[in-house]
Parts: sequence; structure tokens; C-alpha cells
Amino acid sequence: MDGTGPLVTRLFEWFESGEYSLKELTRKARIAGLRYRRTGKPIGSSSVHRILRSRIYTGSFEWLGKLYEGSHTPLTTFATWMNVQEILDGRSISNVHGNRHEFAYTGLMTCGHCGCAMTAEIKKGRHIYYHCSKFKARCPEPYVREEVLDLMFAAQLRKLRLDDDVFRMIGQAIRES
Repeated sequence: MDGTGPLVTRLFEWFESGEYSLKELTRKARIAGLRYRRTGKPIGSSSVHRILRSRIYTGSFEWLGKLYEGSHTPLTTFATWMNVQEILDGRSISNVHGNRHEFAYTGLMTCGHCGCAMTAEIKKGRHIYYHCSKFKARCPEPYVREEVLDLMFAAQLRKLRLDDDVFRMIGQAIRES
């Protein structure tokens, strides 16, 4: 065995802890010695992501829409793999990464121009501004102050009308969850 298996196991454990972003996990994996088998080059973030998404490391695999048990030794438990999927899904839904500050609208908006996540930052020590993260490419959309967003969200919320049936459904959903 080339020693890759235990490193893959540790990848799942490290990521499941919630302490590492994908980029930090890749850096940690490189330091631990995880490399591409053919070239010997240090592994990249996209490969780490692919490993974390792959069910094969649980000892099972999917083929033509059906789940099969493999004859190979699992490198992680199904429970750990599922926890990792939830973490990855949670991060990708809002494209939010650990910020030092918690902002009111983080994770609730995407840029109307390019679809990237909106991010916030504090300017002059007290004003909060939101802007496109420009993850995909340059975006011409300007910054917007949080106070402006407060007014826009309030206007949308004032338009909501909930009748008794909707309240019953909400109550039922809360009880079931």
C-alpha cells in the first residue's frame, strides 16, 4: 500500500470537524504528503473536493442509478461521508465561508448581474457594505449599504400576506421538524 488510504481517511475526518475550508484542507493534505499517484505533484483543491464527494470511499458505489457494495475496504464510514456531504452542501448553498463578522444578509442574496454570492465588509469601522464576490469574473455592480438593503427587505416583507391555512402549515412544518 502506498500510504494514500490513511491520508484519505484523515481528509474526511479533518473536514468533518468543520475546522477547515476546502482550501485549508488541501494545504493540510499537501503538508501531510498527499500527492497525485502518476505525477507525484501535490494534490489540488478540485481533487480534494472530488474525493470528499465520492461514495466509493465508504465501501459502496453507484452504477446506473443503483447502489452496490464493493469488495474493497472502506476508508471512511457512511456516517462520516454523510456529515461531509452536509457540510459541503451547506457551504455551497450560500457560498458562505467562515467570516470573522456575522452580517444580517450573508447567504441570503446572490448578485443579480452574475449570480455570484454577495459578501459584506465593514468600511470606516462602522458602515456595512455588500458587494458581489466576483467569484466567476469581474462584475460591474456597485457596493450597497446595509441600510438600503434593510429598506428593500422591509418593503418586500410588507407585501407578504399569510392567511390561517398558511399559518397552520407553518406550524405543522415546525412541529414535524
